[in-house]
Amino acid sequence: AFKTPPTEPTQSIPPAPPPPPPPPGGARPLSALPPLVPNTPNMIPKPPAQPAKPKLRSLFWTRLNADKVSDTVWDHLPTNAVEFDQDILNTWFAAKPKKRVLKDKDKEGGHSKKHSAGFLPSARVQNIGIVLTWLRAPIEKIRKATEEMDMELLSPENIQALATILPTEEEKLLISNVLPTLNPEHLSKAERFVLSMSEVPRLSQRITCWRFYTSFQSLHNYAEHAIDTTMKAVDVLCHNKTIQDILWLILCLGNVLNDGTNHGNARGFTLCDLAKLSTVKSHDNKSLVDFLVHHCCTKQKELLDFPRNMVCVEEAQGLGVSDIAKSIKEITDGLAAVGVECDLIRAQTTEDEFLVVMDPFMQKANEKTNVLKDKFKEMQKSLIHLCKWYGEDFGSFDERVLFSYFTTFAATFEQKRQEWDRNQHKDKINSK
Repeated sequence: AFKTPPTEPTQSIPPAPPPPPPPPGGARPLSALPPLVPNTPNMIPKPPAQPAKPKLRSLFWTRLNADKVSDTVWDHLPTNAVEFDQDILNTWFAAKPKKRVLKDKDKEGGHSKKHSAGFLPSARVQNIGIVLTWLRAPIEKIRKATEEMDMELLSPENIQALATILPTEEEKLLISNVLPTLNPEHLSKAERFVLSMSEVPRLSQRITCWRFYTSFQSLHNYAEHAIDTTMKAVDVLCHNKTIQDILWLILCLGNVLNDGTNHGNARGFTLCDLAKLSTVKSHDNKSLVDFLVHHCCTKQKELLDFPRNMVCVEEAQGLGVSDIAKSIKEITDGLAAVGVECDLIRAQTTEDEFLVVMDPFMQKANEKTNVLKDKFKEMQKSLIHLCKWYGEDFGSFDERVLFSYFTTFAATFEQKRQEWDRNQHKDKINSK
């Protein structure tokens, strides 16, 4: 019989341990396993990466920081991630812009807050809105009044206000660039104003001339009154006998005080020396003005009314040749600007309402201005005479300074006279 050859003995290998039992319900795929959570205390897991989500409505709560939750319930909550039904979340709580229902007051002429097209700065929009609210007229009516020179709607005050919000050259250029893309529904009231008024030819020059037209009479009246007041003051200082008597009294008093000195035997004095009468004091603190008042009250009472002659001089002191000349120049420049504008408009059309208003105005205004300039020249001549009359230096002559010498002395004189009257009244009471 065939026999199997013997084999060499081999080392035995123990079998592998059995796998762990499956979880209840059977084995789950790896994709169904929950996300791993780092084994770090107090760390809230991040949600799984998601595609871009629509903006949701906010929950405006007060958020606690990490230092506020230690040893609180918040510190002991589970750390596992929570998965929500994102589709339902997006459907229910997607942020939607509120639809605003316009009320009557939000319509034209009210407080409209339409979305701005954005070509005007917010500060500019606000300033224009304030003036338009004050004017209380629709934009198209304002524009029509500007073109037709409607004095009833655009009063002098309204013209002054309108001039502050006219479209600038930069805004006009900006409008010309963005006009094809503008949607009228998206324009604010201020932007519609700028858009509408930009279509008026030479708007800025038109309003400038109109402002001058409305202010001409007040400019003329001021200059005429200032000239008349100054000439009246010059006439008083040159011809009033009471003033001459007071100056003579002061000259005599000074010569008595300066007798035997280099300052004695004077024939006159500079007007600035009138202020020095208050600086020469007696041992009981009385000044030379006190002495003059005492003298007039006891011996020359007709001179006590001297301060009353200074009323017009005091008014003229606040005017001045330079201010009057500035007003006349403003009138002259304004008339020249109106004349240029009339010529430019006349070269294009004769039916512009601007010409109907300005042509007759120019004729009368030029006549008044020529008379005013002649009076101004006469006033200048009278001031030169005043300077020479008092022997003042013409090189440093300032009529307001000269007027102040008299008005200051007159005020001090009147004050000392009132003190004299009070002292006399007290003496009468004490003598009884």
